[in-house]
Amino acid sequence: MKFKPPLSKEEILKHLNEYTLFKYYCTNFERVGKLFKSELRADKNNSAIINEYKNHLKYADFGDGTNIGVFDYIMKKYNLSYGECLELIDKDFNLGYKSNSTLNKQPIKLDYSYNKESSSSIIYIQSRSWCSKDGKFWLHKYGITLNTLNKYRVYPIEYYWINQVKYRANELAYAYYFGNIDGMDRYKIYQPYDENYKWCSNTNSNVIQGFDQLENTDLLILTKSLKDTMVFHEANYSACSLQAESTKLTENHLNILKSKTNYKRIVIVYDNDDAGIKYANKITLEYGIPSIFMPEGTKDASEFVESYGYAELKDYVESNLSL
Repeated sequence: MKFKPPLSKEEILKHLNEYTLFKYYCTNFERVGKLFKSELRADKNNSAIINEYKNHLKYADFGDGTNIGVFDYIMKKYNLSYGECLELIDKDFNLGYKSNSTLNKQPIKLDYSYNKESSSSIIYIQSRSWCSKDGKFWLHKYGITLNTLNKYRVYPIEYYWINQVKYRANELAYAYYFGNIDGMDRYKIYQPYDENYKWCSNTNSNVIQGFDQLENTDLLILTKSLKDTMVFHEANYSACSLQAESTKLTENHLNILKSKTNYKRIVIVYDNDDAGIKYANKITLEYGIPSIFMPEGTKDASEFVESYGYAELKDYVESNLSL
């Protein structure tokens, strides 16, 4: 008789991914990044959305501020305790944890594949004028000048639209514009002090942040955000970034970057945390590209500059490049 582990969220996710669970229990959900009517409250508007955040899918409702994962969603929708939620999933998908069936019995087969590459939400923005608070955030904290913000097409915004639904942006909110890619204008909305709606985008892995601004260079830095890309630009390095550290670097990315910059050397500068180290090491193992991590106490290049300034950043990078 095989040992059955206790029923838990972790055990369920060995059999089912978050996308499958959302598709099964959230009837109005069609695809990641597309707004739909909430099933948790009465609302005639399409105010709910499911997006990826830090490698997990999150349900967000712009109407009431809800921002929860799939297990909390099921608990809220069906008024269940955590244990009852797990038992419901076990029963509906025939996983066998709370029944007489064996654990290795096959769960229900569902054709719910989640393609991270396709984000078809249409985003529009209404910009506003730059103000002193913007200067305190970009220039005073990170040394990023207005010329650099304009070069990388960063705009302060007052409103933004997702699939024709209008939202007022936070006091400090910005749109990163990456141009028309795959037939769609690609934006990333950045609200730095909003824990629930910090990011919203319709980008995909084809979008390389800072790509259009690259020129021929001997050294190319691949980092993890447009902010860090601009920091390295201010330090006179050529840099760009994928959409996130978790975005897989492909041969196609490398070929495109090579054709754009003719670089002789490339180095990874991801976050000095568990996720950043993990994904940087994957790239090193697959492609032999070395990594530089900021020193203990600073997560990334932006934090380093905020604490120590550009001269120290330059010295730190150069000393690591010579190793």
